[in-house]
Amino acid sequence: MTAAEQVVARPPKPPRVLRWLVLMLVTWLVTGVYAVIALEWAIWSGALGLGTVAVERTARVELETGDRFGLTTAHEDGFVTCEVIPDSGQARSLFTYAPHTTSLRSARLPDPERAWFSGGAEVRCTHPAVVLLPERYSETGIHAMGWLFGASGVLFLVVVVQLSRRVTYSNRRTAQLHGRS
Repeated sequence: MTAAEQVVARPPKPPRVLRWLVLMLVTWLVTGVYAVIALEWAIWSGALGLGTVAVERTARVELETGDRFGLTTAHEDGFVTCEVIPDSGQARSLFTYAPHTTSLRSARLPDPERAWFSGGAEVRCTHPAVVLLPERYSETGIHAMGWLFGASGVLFLVVVVQLSRRVTYSNRRTAQLHGRS
């Protein structure tokens, strides 16, 4: 028997399901751990004031042109006027509001402003406010979570296809062993 005939005579190998199943479970584990860490970071960064600068009447911030930053307040009437005076560039007045605690939007960040200057700036507000720095508006975690969920979904489909291939292979193999075609 030649080598070519041996290759033809050899039965096909069964589909490898276990490796895909392990890869899917590892991806789910990484996705779950990442989700828990991201949630904890979001909760604790808000509770500890990370990525924020409190403005009693004035505060100093450092931003680069195009950085996103926001203003928010807890003032009773909800509206505060802040003037941003950069070291180099023109001063602008920005208005902020306090999201009401009964609002569905109360947990969301206010719409960001784009920095029109590069370097330091003094922020002066009529009432106490908070400047939300660019790291509070980072979307890297959201994109990473989207990719992890997407990969998890694709791997789930791969495992389902591999399982169905394995069942088909086993059924054909059983039929061949019992003399049925």
